[in-house]
Amino acid sequence: MAGITGITSGVTPSSSAELAIAYQAAALKKQVQVARDVGTAALTLIQSLVANSDVGQNLNIAA
Repeated sequence: MAGITGITSGVTPSSSAELAIAYQAAALKKQVQVARDVGTAALTLIQSLVANSDVGQNLNIAA
């Protein structure tokens, strides 16, 4: 996961447990952002289909 590898920059954890917690927090934050991005893309697709009914009749979702 790009972006998560930078959690140790400027941080001097006193134990591996602290590093593991920081890593898990960064990973969870990244997962939340990905879920939001996917949801936004799905909502945009649905809105475009509703706005133009011709597109909805010819949309190939397998492509």
